[in-house]
Amino acid sequence: NTQETIISTFANFDKYQVLNADLNLQYTFGLWSPSLYLGVAKPFFEVDYLSEKIKYNQPQYTIVTSHDFSFPKDITLSAYYMFMSAGDYGAVSFTKPIQMLNLTLKKDFFDKKLSVSLKGYDIFHTTKYKERMRTGNVDYTQTEDYNMWNYSISLIYRFNQKIKSKYRGKSTVEDDVNRL
Repeated sequence: NTQETIISTFANFDKYQVLNADLNLQYTFGLWSPSLYLGVAKPFFEVDYLSEKIKYNQPQYTIVTSHDFSFPKDITLSAYYMFMSAGDYGAVSFTKPIQMLNLTLKKDFFDKKLSVSLKGYDIFHTTKYKERMRTGNVDYTQTEDYNMWNYSISLIYRFNQKIKSKYRGKSTVEDDVNRL
């Protein structure tokens, strides 16, 4: 009976170049506070695999949106959604897109001293990374399923909430303005 042993370790590459572009928008419309993040990362990277050059140049797109709704009686509803396309990162190709949806319902009591939150994290269990790496003489594929989805209840009580911090130092702004 012959057993094979594979030893895996990390190796640094001479250089890794990537071009990133990001856009982040936020605004509040009454009780609704939406935000939108759009990002793209375009890598310029290649490695040797079985004596040929493999290019890892497929861009990866990310969309993140969150929505907070502030209702009367200190009730807040929050929704967070993230989508990341397939694409390359270093010597790894993410072969399937991933997405995640989180929801939170929060209620404050006793002049915001007590907060009670119901949270659903990755509620559809869709955050599973499928990836492939080809470098040297290794063709490696894996699925990372972290089982991050969960539901939780949190209680936060804030002691001494009314204490205000006071700055006791001297400001130099007035001196700088007079000097100019």
